[in-house]
Order: sequence, then structure tokens, then C-alpha cells
Amino acid sequence: MNTQSCACPGAPTSASAPAPGTAAPASAPRKRPRAPRQGYALGVLSAVLSALAAVYTEWVMKRTSDSLYWQNMQLYSFGVAFNALGLTLADARSGAPRRAAAAPPAPRARQRVLGAQPAASGARRACCAA
Repeated sequence: MNTQSCACPGAPTSASAPAPGTAAPASAPRKRPRAPRQGYALGVLSAVLSALAAVYTEWVMKRTSDSLYWQNMQLYSFGVAFNALGLTLADARSGAPRRAAAAPPAPRARQRVLGAQPAASGARRACCAA
């Protein structure tokens, strides 16, 4: 059997890799995923703050005699403004470069999107046939 590196499914890539469908050696300990307490605490804090914000917003909205439509316009306008500000600040902190219009995709990327398969080279054909 040919052991050279190949992109064919099921072809071996190295002698030390276990065969597909086989289990890891018994000596490897299993790790159980753990959720840290800090994560749970932050999740509960987020839910509590969200509930308090909703109650406060309802109190402010019912305190005035403005139209429901006008109150919704105010609510959504402030939401859009604050979210845009937050996204802008996050981009500025991360140092994300500004991008112009997206460049057209490369020919190979276009083939992958359209589902076309590029022609296999002679070396790859020999690898997959072995």
C-alpha cells in the first residue's frame, strides 16, 4: 500500500495515525468538560441585569403619556445608536483594518462555490489509485 501523503479519503497520511473508526488507546484519560463557576455567575448576572433593564424601560414608558408608536421609535432609535457605537468602539479596540469593497473571488474559489472539481494531477491520480 502506498504511504505517501495524499488528499484522497481513506488514504493513510502517516504510520503513527490510528486508522479511521478506531478508538484512542486505553491509556489516554478521558476529560470531562467542566463549566467554571465564573461562567455560571456571569450568565445569571446577565439575566438579572436584562430583567432589571426591561422593568426600568417599562416604568419609563408608562410614566409618560406619549403615543406607543413614538415610544417605540425612541426605543429602537436609541438601540440602533448605542449598538452602532458599541460596534465601532469594539472595532477600534481590536485594530481591525477598514476594508473597501470586497475583491472578486479567485478562480479556484469560484470553482468551489459552483461545485466544479479541478482536474486531478497525475501524481494525485496515482496516489488515489493505489
